[in-house]
Amino acid sequence: MTHTKHTPGPWHFTSESTQWHYIHSYENGIVAEVRKRSNTNEEGEANARLIAAAPKMLAALEDACFLLNKCGINWKEAASMADSMKRSATDARAIIAEATGK
Repeated sequence: MTHTKHTPGPWHFTSESTQWHYIHSYENGIVAEVRKRSNTNEEGEANARLIAAAPKMLAALEDACFLLNKCGINWKEAASMADSMKRSATDARAIIAEATGK
């Protein structure tokens, strides 16, 4: 995994407050806060879970991008899937760039 400017993971979320979900880093404390909705808590909790999973998703996308690039370059091993793998690698690179601000 590359070094990034964001708070290192893993992150987790808690619902210690009646108004907020907190996304924590074990080493660095609160990373983000997500306001709980007054009408339903499901959306706020889903948002908190998604944010908390961001470092793991980024790592998975970085790994997938590496593997897909490798298969795309060595097309003889994955000739039947080369175009799809190259497209997936391009998509993954775009998501990584968005997540890392690069």
